[in-house]
Amino acid sequence: MLRDESSLAACLRSNDTGFDVTIPTSHPYFSSHIVRGKAVFPGVAYLDLALESVRAKFPSFHSQGFVDCIWMAPIIGEGDQVQFQIVLESFGSHIDFEVWTKLTRHAVGSVIGPSMGGTWTKAPNVMEQVASHPSRRFSRQETYEAFTGMGIWYGDFFRRINYVDVYENMAVALLSAIDGGQLTFGNLLDCAFQAGVAISIGREQDSLMPFSLGSLTFHAAIDFRKAGTFLVATEKSTPFRTNMGLYNEEDQLLLSVIDLGVKPSRL
Repeated sequence: MLRDESSLAACLRSNDTGFDVTIPTSHPYFSSHIVRGKAVFPGVAYLDLALESVRAKFPSFHSQGFVDCIWMAPIIGEGDQVQFQIVLESFGSHIDFEVWTKLTRHAVGSVIGPSMGGTWTKAPNVMEQVASHPSRRFSRQETYEAFTGMGIWYGDFFRRINYVDVYENMAVALLSAIDGGQLTFGNLLDCAFQAGVAISIGREQDSLMPFSLGSLTFHAAIDFRKAGTFLVATEKSTPFRTNMGLYNEEDQLLLSVIDLGVKPSRL
C-alpha cells in the first residue's frame, strides 16, 4: 500500500460532537496550496476531512458522496499548526458536518449514504464535443503558469494535470501521477476542480475558490494502490458554476459533480 502523505486520520482527536483537528502547516494541504501569498486549506480538504471523520466516528456508515456543501470562510495556515473542530450529526441516511475555528464557521455540508446521489450524464457529450472541435490544449506547464498568474500557486502535490483541452465552455483534462507523486482523493479531486478553472484561462484573472457544491456522488471505488491516469470532463453552466465527471483508464465513471460554484477568493 502506498503511503498517503495527505491522510488526515492522524490529525483527528475524538470529542463528544466530532473531532478536534490539528494540522501542521507543513501538510501539503497548506504548503502546496498558496492563494494570494497565503497558505489556504483547499475546498477539497474539507470534503476529505468529512470523509475521514465519518469513517472514524461511524464506521458502519457507507459514504456515497456529498450534498449541499457551502464553504463560508477560508482557513489560513499560520504558524506551525492550525487547530479547528469538525462537528458531526447523524440522521441515518446522511451525516451533517460543520467545520469551526473558535467562533467562525468555515464550512457545512452532508455526507450521504447509498441511493441519495445523482449522476451528471453529459460528460460523454462534452468529451465528444471537445474531441471533434478545434480546442486549445494547455500543457501542464502552461496550465500551472496560468494559475499562478491568476493568484493561486500549486505545489507538486497538487500538480496532477498533464494537459487540458478547452473548447468554449467545456474542458477535458488528463490527470495522473506524472512525476511519480502520490495520487490521493484530495489532489485528484482538486485537479478535477482545477480543470474547470482552466476554462477561464485568458478570461478570468482572479483566483477562484469553491463556495458551494450541489452534489458529489461516488459511482465506483477509486484504487490508489497503483499510479494510473484519469480523465475529467467539465462543462460550465454559467461563468461560475460547473458540472463534471471523472473517469478511470477503463472509461468507468468514478464520480459526478453537479453544480460546483466558485467565486473570486478576495484574499
